[in-house]
Amino acid sequence: MARFIGGPCAGQSAPGAPEPFKDCGGATYGLLEDGNYHFLGGSTSDTFATKQIGKAWHRLMVVPAVEAPAAIRRSTAARARLRRLSR
Repeated sequence: MARFIGGPCAGQSAPGAPEPFKDCGGATYGLLEDGNYHFLGGSTSDTFATKQIGKAWHRLMVVPAVEAPAAIRRSTAARARLRRLSR
């Protein structure tokens, strides 16, 4: 019977038929030559939820459109102040 080595499921037996990769306790394990599943260091909870992807895309599209004009105005005003100071 294959066992999980390392990670959150260390010492537990691996249920089901042998597969190249198994998930247990939010971690990914890989089947190695010794017949046991070894912790690969990954986490199944690292994937994005659809809501997070939508929010990230919204910020990517909206923030430059909203913040860029204000940043341009600020930099133009700062350059004008520097020109006045240098006279």
